[in-house]
Amino acid sequence: MNAPVNPAPQGGPAEEPPKFNPESLIGRVIAERYELRRLLGEGGMGAVFVALHRKLNKEVAFKIIRPEFAQEKLFAERFRREARTTAQLEHPHIVSALDYDLLPEGGAYLVLQLAPGESLFDFIVRSGALTWQQTCTIGAQIADALQAAHAMGIVHRDLKPDNVLVQHKSDGRLHARVLDFGLVGIVAPEPLDARGVTVVELTRQGAILGTPGYMAPEQVAGKRADERADLYSLGVMLWECLQGKSLWRADTFTELFAMQFQDDPERLTSNRHGPVPPALTELIAQLLSRDVEGRLKDAGAVRQSLESIARSAQPGSSTSAPLPAASVSANQQVAPAMEHRSTSMRAQLEGDPTARRAVLALGAGSLLVIVLAIVIKLLSG
Repeated sequence: MNAPVNPAPQGGPAEEPPKFNPESLIGRVIAERYELRRLLGEGGMGAVFVALHRKLNKEVAFKIIRPEFAQEKLFAERFRREARTTAQLEHPHIVSALDYDLLPEGGAYLVLQLAPGESLFDFIVRSGALTWQQTCTIGAQIADALQAAHAMGIVHRDLKPDNVLVQHKSDGRLHARVLDFGLVGIVAPEPLDARGVTVVELTRQGAILGTPGYMAPEQVAGKRADERADLYSLGVMLWECLQGKSLWRADTFTELFAMQFQDDPERLTSNRHGPVPPALTELIAQLLSRDVEGRLKDAGAVRQSLESIARSAQPGSSTSAPLPAASVSANQQVAPAMEHRSTSMRAQLEGDPTARRAVLALGAGSLLVIVLAIVIKLLSG
């Protein structure tokens, strides 16, 4: 049994940890060089600020993890790994880390490039369904970032529209950057530590780590995720770019996960802008394969296919980059079921108990309950 973090004297109730108040940190100078200027966003694990590097006179993104997480060995190690991992990923479509350290009062911080733009989520909410050309451009750049990460044995594990920044260049081009490698998994062989445990154990089997609606089915089942899990997430994002709404939505996580195991996504042949190239429809279907063995694995090949479609495919034509055979079957019941729920991602997420903008982290016990509930739901259906 674990002892309370702040036990009260003489057996009284445990003291509540101090409330994390990001706004109170604005104006503070950390490590004698980072001046926190404004709050960018806040989540369950901490907050992100715009900070001024006083020695370089340059603004950076400053991410703080709350003390209670920094003191928990598993979360602290993931945060440390995110810092080291993103520092190694120098790529035009990845937001890189610049610095990392602990805070004197507890907690830790990560300094990142301050990349311009808005999240892909906000871009879709603001713009609605994107054109197939925009979808291919953004998707190819994300796949390019994944190719670089996968080549280093790194799996993102939490790819979603909130973790992609989209910048509008002055010439009208779109530039996407992937960020937040906080749940990164290592798939390359690594030496054992003193206990004989590799870093892979941090993202071990028996726990659900990721964001519902974007996690691959094998992640939901608590199995180890490899590069194909990232490509499943990319497939979800491509679908949502074209439709302007969430692919998977339900009243509970159990129902949402059951949909992923039971229902086939609607095959997109058109959107509000007109026909969608068949090659893009087929590629998305292959990325969304529930069968991990039938899913595409090579992010570089996905990037090339998307670039090829963007260059040469015409709506309604059969022009296509070479692709492996798809393993996704059509399900005529899905399309009407998806249509009546909502017409925008924002409307779907307001009041949605399964709003997927936060990471889900469940232990083995909770995982077993969810898996059993899914099995029962599928058998009863």
